[in-house]
Amino acid sequence: MNVLIIILIIVGIALIYLALPGGALRRQYRKDVALSLNENLLPSASFTEEAVSGLPEPMQKYLSYCGYMGKPMMAHGYFDFREARLSIAQDQTPITLRYEQYNFVARPDRHAFIDGKLFGLHLINGKDTLSDGKGSMTIVLAKLLKLGETTGPDMSQSQLVSTLPDAVLMPSLFLQDYVEWTAIDDTHAESTITWNDIRCSGIFTFNNEGEIIRFDTNDRYQDNNGVSVNLPWTVEYGDYYEVDGLRRPGTVKISWHMPDGSDYTYFESSDYTVSY
Repeated sequence: MNVLIIILIIVGIALIYLALPGGALRRQYRKDVALSLNENLLPSASFTEEAVSGLPEPMQKYLSYCGYMGKPMMAHGYFDFREARLSIAQDQTPITLRYEQYNFVARPDRHAFIDGKLFGLHLINGKDTLSDGKGSMTIVLAKLLKLGETTGPDMSQSQLVSTLPDAVLMPSLFLQDYVEWTAIDDTHAESTITWNDIRCSGIFTFNNEGEIIRFDTNDRYQDNNGVSVNLPWTVEYGDYYEVDGLRRPGTVKISWHMPDGSDYTYFESSDYTVSY
């Protein structure tokens, strides 16, 4: 009986621990965000005609259409996807989780945290980090067991190029000196970002109204069981709506384009908030 009681106590403590938010990975995520806040001091400026004059016409149209003109430029942004759908493997049923992310402008850092819950328990946590050009991805089970950690040049490049589509929600990054633009036509523009000797690019697609509807790049790597595989990568935006005087996409979908010609959509969300 004493053994049974001890087992029940241990199980109860474990369930309470898993039911509460937190853990070492979340603490590190918060520490990373705090360090980036200290390093990212952006001079006060606004979206003006002069400031955006160097951008391709469709990007200028986007900023005007979405209501950014005349508004202060944001130094950083916080994006909270409260019910994101994530597919860990192709053709797998998506799981619903919370995905939150901080992005910065003066230095293009980005920090994301994934919190996957089942039956109210925090079972899967993940952390994506880009800090001064160095990227990493960490996955933890039950807040304790590290399932994997990926670092290196391919991960750093993947994280850096991801700041470009992220900036659809925080477009002051588009005006920084480390971002270059190449005009293509009325509905396409190429953007190139360079930081700490890493250089990568992608193409934005706009519709006739001025909305950004797609971002494509060949400069991102998929982590396939510890092996980096360079695959075409796409972010799609839709269902724009207005909130706090700004227009934002209501839906976000992220996909890999696989060697066999199929599309692997691994992230989708239509429920998120933005704050600066």
